[in-house]
Amino acid sequence: MLSKVATTGKYQDKNIDHSQWSNCFEEINNQDHFLCIKLQELIGIENKNIIDSMLDE
Repeated sequence: MLSKVATTGKYQDKNIDHSQWSNCFEEINNQDHFLCIKLQELIGIENKNIIDSMLDE
């Protein structure tokens, strides 16, 4: 399910906004760094830099 959300940017047919992605990845980073890295890989390198900057804040 997470890979589908990461690929489409949608959850239950609703777009996921920046703050929701930020919250999602912050929680994942807190819970499981390995899973966070795998999701970043699924989303792609371009968005990985955005995710990394959100996690660094």
